[in-house]
Parts: sequence; structure tokens; C-alpha cells
Amino acid sequence: MHLGILLPVKRIAVRLSSTDTNGAYAIVESVAPPGCSPPMHLHRNEEEHFVVLAGTYRILTEDKVFDAPVGASVTVPQGDPGSLECFSDFFRLGRK
Repeated sequence: MHLGILLPVKRIAVRLSSTDTNGAYAIVESVAPPGCSPPMHLHRNEEEHFVVLAGTYRILTEDKVFDAPVGASVTVPQGDPGSLECFSDFFRLGRK
């Protein structure tokens, strides 16, 4: 299943939906311009896993801030607050 969702500053493609995995997980690819960042948030029912495919991200968790270059893999545990921000010219991110 490949759904593209167009937002004003970001493109999200669902590569594998939670319906396809009986609710176990979903895989989503995001493409966005520099400065795009969701507010600090948490997921009560699942962890959030990121793989940086292009660009560099700044990852924010409850107690850490660090940069994640291409190839970096980051997991934010279930219930922990987190956010991320792209600060390179372009980025692609895979999320599970």
C-alpha cells in the first residue's frame, strides 16, 4: 500500500500501514523542508523508530538533544516525549 499525503510543508508516504500488519507497526516515509518539526509529543501505545535517509535531524527527547546524520537509527520508547527537526537543506526519514 502506497498512500501519499500532501501537506503544505511536508510529504508523507505510508509504505506499510498498521492495517497491513494487524496493528503491529506501520512504516512511513517523510520528506520535508528545513525547520519542519512536530511539537514535543509522546505515543502512549507504541515506540517510535526513525531512520535518517537523507539530510540531518536534530532529535529531542525528554533529557537529550543530539544530531542524527544519514544512516542514523533512533528509537523513542513508548510513553517518552520526543520531537525532531530537520536543519539541513533537505531530508528524508523512514519511521516505524
